[in-house]
Amino acid sequence: RWGFNTLAEYHHWVMRPGPLSDPNPEQLPYVHIIKPAYYALDNRYGFGNGPVKDMISGTDPRYYTGYRGGQSPDFFDPNFESYVDGWMRGDDGLKYGNIGNPWMLGIAMDDTDDLFGFGPGPDVPAPRLHPHLGWIALVTSFEQSSSRWVTSYSDRAVYTKYALRDFLAARYGTISALNAAWGSTYTTFDSAGGGASTRPGATPGSAAGRTSSPPPRPPCAPTSETSCTSTQSATSRSWPPRCANTRRSTSSSGPPH
Repeated sequence: RWGFNTLAEYHHWVMRPGPLSDPNPEQLPYVHIIKPAYYALDNRYGFGNGPVKDMISGTDPRYYTGYRGGQSPDFFDPNFESYVDGWMRGDDGLKYGNIGNPWMLGIAMDDTDDLFGFGPGPDVPAPRLHPHLGWIALVTSFEQSSSRWVTSYSDRAVYTKYALRDFLAARYGTISALNAAWGSTYTTFDSAGGGASTRPGATPGSAAGRTSSPPPRPPCAPTSETSCTSTQSATSRSWPPRCANTRRSTSSSGPPH
């Protein structure tokens, strides 16, 4: 009689029916939600081993001039996996009366506002276009010292960038092979590019703010988002599944019953 048959993700918990302490007598199916892509950025509630960095935040505004109101977490950071696992085990909304509740249809994993880069690209008409995550990984800085979520990171590494560097080195083998495929003139896979202290196309031997022994760094980015098509395709096959697999593996164990 209300014109709907399911409670969406952002409903108030008092509206939930089932075996709860004070259930809603109106038996409506509902969907639970957890949001690790946003709350992991400052390790909210202490579910993880530490905060996770935002890829968009690490881009230089001279090169990335797009929307900055959304986030794209560093899914390769081990802290992200520990945060998802910690949330699934420690979320009181799941532990107390929801797991096993016949009225819970499922768990929504995150909000697209906090998954910037998973939306439409320039090939799809849309009010807001998303940059390709492969390109964002190339132009983001390989380290972050601080952000609007964390005043100082004890671990400055941006793991997605290091993972992309290793992926490119394994795929092409030599920098000359990468240059042949990209039409570029890089001198090493350890070139820095697109970050706050370098310009696209630069190939410095080191970069400002490096710690003593960070993981290998990725090569510098092409000078435009449209000039790295082959790398975008390769990256898009490896990055979103990483995010999905992390959530799938942690969700399969679930919180304590």
